[in-house]
Amino acid sequence: MLLLDKERVVLSVYGVDAAAFLQNILTNDVYKASCDNAVYAFQLSNTGKILYDSFVYKEGEESIKMDVSKEQVQEIKDVIKKYVLRSKVEIKEEESVVIIGKEKVKLNDKYECIGQDNKVRRCVVTQYSEDPRGKGLGFRGIGLLIEDKEIEKKEEKFELYYKNYCRILFKSCIPSFGNGFHSNEFCPHEIGFADIGVSYGKGCFIGQEVTTRVKFLGKSNKKILLLDNYPLEFFNNFERLHIYYKEQLVGVVLEKCDDTLMCLFYRDDHYVTNELKICKLL
Repeated sequence: MLLLDKERVVLSVYGVDAAAFLQNILTNDVYKASCDNAVYAFQLSNTGKILYDSFVYKEGEESIKMDVSKEQVQEIKDVIKKYVLRSKVEIKEEESVVIIGKEKVKLNDKYECIGQDNKVRRCVVTQYSEDPRGKGLGFRGIGLLIEDKEIEKKEEKFELYYKNYCRILFKSCIPSFGNGFHSNEFCPHEIGFADIGVSYGKGCFIGQEVTTRVKFLGKSNKKILLLDNYPLEFFNNFERLHIYYKEQLVGVVLEKCDDTLMCLFYRDDHYVTNELKICKLL
């Protein structure tokens, strides 16, 4: 059973300059992408902050599909369009859906997928790849829904499946865009993506100077860790909780899953967990 990712949508970037255009603005090597090999990439600000993340699939030099945040899709389109200038490209949101799966499936075949409304539909899988962020994270891709094949199965529970998927990412210390990190908040190296979403040999991209300098000078000591048994009633992903050790600010909470916190520590020290204080910025 495939899941429809309720938090992501598909952008199409097409035209004779599509691949070359994205190669110049995204952090990873777009030319390594294909319909069965997603590339995880960011667009950065000039200061190296992540503006958005994307899973990139290349159908050809003139057609690229991008799996991006649903909540910020208009902002993402606006950011991309600022750099189009004379490039011969067009950008549009597609009716395709983002899908998540545990096992590999065949491209262009039909499969059942369950949506947030707990209805099961058939979809044609057009792009599908192992999650490029790491091993054991399953598969994700893009599909076209076949609406006239919709059937309701009340026994299927979308939220259960989706929470299990999110829990796998969480336990792997992989923060998700829109939950663990937001636009213009962190640089890739600060949240563990220095070697996942960035190619240092592909050529120039926006924010490259800052990103490359940190990578090769090794100036980042930040580390993501999980803290167990921290039940917090007052938690949301848009109002950061900070971590203090003996009145010193040592980190920030990124995400919460059950009673476990995903935390970004500013130094690579080992703190005594029962002496940590978690609260709003003092």
